[in-house]
Amino acid sequence: MKQRLFPYDMARALAFVMVVCVHTLPDSYWVWVVGQPLFFACNGIFFLLSGHFNLHVRDESSYGGYYLRKVRNILLPIVVYTCATIIWNMKAQLPSDAAAVAKECVTRIVYTNSGNHLWFVYTLFGYLLAAPFFAQMLDSMGTTGRRWFVILGFGYITCIFAMTFTPIRFGWEYPFGLWLFLFLAEPICYPYLERQKTSHIAAAALGSLLVLATFCHLGLGDHLFDINPFYAIESFCLYELFLRLGNAVSSNALVSLIAKKQFGMYIIHLFIKYRVEPHFVFTLPWKLAWPLTVLFTCAGSLAAAIVLDSLAVVQAASSWQLVPE
Repeated sequence: MKQRLFPYDMARALAFVMVVCVHTLPDSYWVWVVGQPLFFACNGIFFLLSGHFNLHVRDESSYGGYYLRKVRNILLPIVVYTCATIIWNMKAQLPSDAAAVAKECVTRIVYTNSGNHLWFVYTLFGYLLAAPFFAQMLDSMGTTGRRWFVILGFGYITCIFAMTFTPIRFGWEYPFGLWLFLFLAEPICYPYLERQKTSHIAAAALGSLLVLATFCHLGLGDHLFDINPFYAIESFCLYELFLRLGNAVSSNALVSLIAKKQFGMYIIHLFIKYRVEPHFVFTLPWKLAWPLTVLFTCAGSLAAAIVLDSLAVVQAASSWQLVPE
């Protein structure tokens, strides 16, 4: 039985709530101006968490078991959850047109899912396949090498961001774009973050958020998507603040349950959201509709994850949710 680390449970649970918040933002200007820059940092936090739990040097004889766990804990839930939602949506075509349902399942699992909110899972899975080799790369770096890695990474995403304000696009390539950079930078930057005062980290997070919100207010929100150094800073800072909050709280059964089921909840949450949201947004003011939508989407996603995990006999908590193996 593997021991759960509650600070990371807290970070996972809060990051998932941020996902739901950003996917349910109401049609309110100021909520969007502040909420989009704040909640969008959830992506970076998930990649940081994944880097923390997967970038460890392993004996080469353990690679087979490592990849088997990735298939069991990531690919299998994707197949189960995708098929479950498609069968539900196309149940009127069963059993007469089972071939069409099967084709839709295969198409979504192989290709279409990578174009919706599950892009995150498909992108991350590729990183996890290479994680044992990345871990050896990072382990061989000295202090100077690690410092240069971070400098080059931030320099690259800063160049891309700056060039979005010009008619010219930045065409130079660097092998570590924003998400892969965050995935790889966690083991390098985390020891530095641990040494900083909470007030300094909070100030850096707030400063990044204010800059991002200002860009949104000025109508420049299109420049903030994905490759943005301010999102990277905000993600690092919120990640560390969430871990410190988890240390302060120490334990909470609901938080740990959400963290354990978070992978399945992430896969299913839009399916739940589309069925929950209409009950609130068309009848209540957004100040009530939004929190109720977030609450019921989270609750419904948790219930669905528990049921589907139980029926499929799969553990939807992926390996980044557990202590290093």
